[in-house]
Amino acid sequence: MAVRISRLKPLVFQRDADPHVDPVFGPLLLRLDEDRIVATIESLQQLCIVGVHSMANFAKIGGVERLLMAARKYIMTKNVLLDIIHLLVSVAITSYDCLLVLCQPQCIVYLTDLVYTHYHTASLILEMSLLLVVLSTSRKECGGQLVALGVRNVLRCALNLDLEHPTPKAIQRCLQALEHCGPDVPLSAGQTEMAAVDVVLDAETHLCALLSRMVGCEDVAFVTASLDVFLQCARDPNSPAWGLMGSDVTAETYLKVAWEWTGHRGPTAEVLQTLRNFGARAEIRFTLGRLGAVQYLVKVLDLRRLADRRPVLEALGVILED
Repeated sequence: MAVRISRLKPLVFQRDADPHVDPVFGPLLLRLDEDRIVATIESLQQLCIVGVHSMANFAKIGGVERLLMAARKYIMTKNVLLDIIHLLVSVAITSYDCLLVLCQPQCIVYLTDLVYTHYHTASLILEMSLLLVVLSTSRKECGGQLVALGVRNVLRCALNLDLEHPTPKAIQRCLQALEHCGPDVPLSAGQTEMAAVDVVLDAETHLCALLSRMVGCEDVAFVTASLDVFLQCARDPNSPAWGLMGSDVTAETYLKVAWEWTGHRGPTAEVLQTLRNFGARAEIRFTLGRLGAVQYLVKVLDLRRLADRRPVLEALGVILED
């Protein structure tokens, strides 16, 4: 089984985007990088709904690009990602200026990457389909780029997954909008442009190479998605990752990545669940504990609010067993 992990480059803002210059949107945009991101998205959504502020100004100060960067950053946190996509749909419908920004080629690549990553998740592909309908019907060149990136074939795959209602209808509507936007392309089209890395979960060499790529990497979305691969392996008792994590070299490298992202919401959540699962096997638990897993968990515990400590304590309980 192969898993696609994207390595998109950060968006380059097309204009001087200084959130400090806007008294309403500015403070909210600055909070997209903080833990209060859900409340921030809700606040932006309310502003969009009631129309108390200029959405054109939102576009001018880089609001759309910042939302896309946040979507990339939280690509494995499905509830946050769903809120961001829903907000992007509202923004695209509400403001022509924001729509123009979303239609930029580099933004289309980011949106396509989300389709490739989450086409099997009903709620997310539903919102994505609605957004792509808005974009492709508003500007024909958007539909052409989406088709050239392989979106139409990915949507057809999603249509065969028996997703719950009304997702199939939204996908069919999107396919209709893209029907005359160019010839079909291979399913893998666009992966080069989106800098994808394919990882075979049952290949030790792939897992080792992925772990090496994470060390020193500053792309939070890539690291989080890669850590999610190891979490999937930790849930499969037949995965070769169980043998790898029993070795000092692999376990030490994994913990090194964990330390590099200590306290960061996405990667830390993946690490906590993975340590708890791998720690169920005595020899791996001993190796992880000997190489500093306990010290790592204690550090995370210090950084957590009282209400957020339960996953850390559960992981600690597993590693300290016996």
